[in-house]
Amino acid sequence: MVMLMIAAGWILIGAQIALFSYLITGYYMLVTSMLSFAVCRTVHPLLILACTLGIGIVLFGIAGFFTSPTQK
Repeated sequence: MVMLMIAAGWILIGAQIALFSYLITGYYMLVTSMLSFAVCRTVHPLLILACTLGIGIVLFGIAGFFTSPTQK
């Protein structure tokens, strides 16, 4: 069961990275990162590592949000 939880966390990270590569426009990335981080954070305490990586991706999303050409 624990391994399943950890796998779910890594799947979330993979989904975030895939979204980041497809949705360079920052707004969608920011929203999806926040949602997946919130889900990840509440699933299982052992996913703290996965969530830490998720925070990094959220920061990328925020940076993309403010630097995206579509926001100007």
